[in-house]
Amino acid sequence: MAFTVVVALVAVVVAVGVLQNGQAVTVSFFFWRFEAPLALIILAATGAGLAIGVLVGWARALTRWRHRGAGNTRHADGVGDSPRPVRR
Repeated sequence: MAFTVVVALVAVVVAVGVLQNGQAVTVSFFFWRFEAPLALIILAATGAGLAIGVLVGWARALTRWRHRGAGNTRHADGVGDSPRPVRR
């Protein structure tokens, strides 16, 4: 519930910021240089940050899932491996 409230609050803040910044700006990034509305730049940066956050979270969840599965293996003699500690 708290996560949903925080996400909604961030979405409202970004939306208000985008609506207030419609002027064109020049963006220089390494050897690229282009003009675009500031609102578009804000949305692109927010989207890139969201995508990076989702990918990092997904990779971390996948790593935890693999570590949990490794602790459930059994040898031919019936003795299981001791589970490896999960780093948090």
